[in-house]
Amino acid sequence: MFDFPKDALTVIYQLLPGFLAAWIFYAFTAHSKAGPFERIVEALILTAIVKVMVIALSQFFFLLGHAVCIGIWTDDWALVVSLVIAAGLGLILARFAHTNKLHEKLCSWGFTCRTSYPSEWFSAFLRQKTWVVLHLKDQRRLYGWPREWPDHPDVGHFIIEQPEWLLEDGRRAPVYQVLNILVPATDVQMVEFMLNIKDIEASPSDVDGAKHLLTSLYKKEVCDGSKSAATRP
Repeated sequence: MFDFPKDALTVIYQLLPGFLAAWIFYAFTAHSKAGPFERIVEALILTAIVKVMVIALSQFFFLLGHAVCIGIWTDDWALVVSLVIAAGLGLILARFAHTNKLHEKLCSWGFTCRTSYPSEWFSAFLRQKTWVVLHLKDQRRLYGWPREWPDHPDVGHFIIEQPEWLLEDGRRAPVYQVLNILVPATDVQMVEFMLNIKDIEASPSDVDGAKHLLTSLYKKEVCDGSKSAATRP
C-alpha cells in the first residue's frame, strides 16, 4: 500500500539539492517562483546536475586516495558535498540572471535574443540609473530619484527620494518637508527615464520649445479627460 508520508519524504530527500539550488536562485533574483509542477521539474534537472558533479568529485577523491588517505567517502559525506555544490550552483545561476552575461554571449552566438531579466520593466530600471517621472493614473506627475522600485509593474511600491510634483504649466513644486514618497506600482501608468543635462544634445532654445509643446499637450489631455469624465452618466 502507498505510504504517502514516507514516500514523500524519500522523494524530497532525493531532490533536496535541486530544491536548495532553486530556492537560492529565487531568493536572490526577481524572477517569479514557478508553479508546483515546474518547481519539481526544476528540482529534478538541478539535482541531476549536482549528482553528476558529485560523482565526478567522488572519482577524483578515489584516485587521490591512492596517493593520500584523507578519509572514507560515505553517504553522509555525499549528501554534504551535494548540498554545498547545490548552494554554489544556485548562487552562480543567480549571478548569471542578474548580470545577463550568459544571455549576452548566447545572443552573440545566435542562440537567443532574450535576456536573463524577468521582464522589460525590471531591465529598464536595472540598466538606467537616473531620475524618473512617474505618470500616475489620476493625471499627476511625480519627479524624483527612485531609491527602490518594484520588480514587476503590478505589485510592489516605488520609493521616490527628493520628490517634486510637476504642474500643468511646466513648473515644479518641490516637497521640501518630505523625505520620500511611497507610490504603489498599480497607480503608475507610465515611467519616464530622464537624461542628464550634460547628455542632452539639443540647444537650450530647442529644449524650451519642446517643453512648451509638451506642456500644451499635457494640458489638452487633462482637459479632454476632465470633459470626458463630466459627460459620463
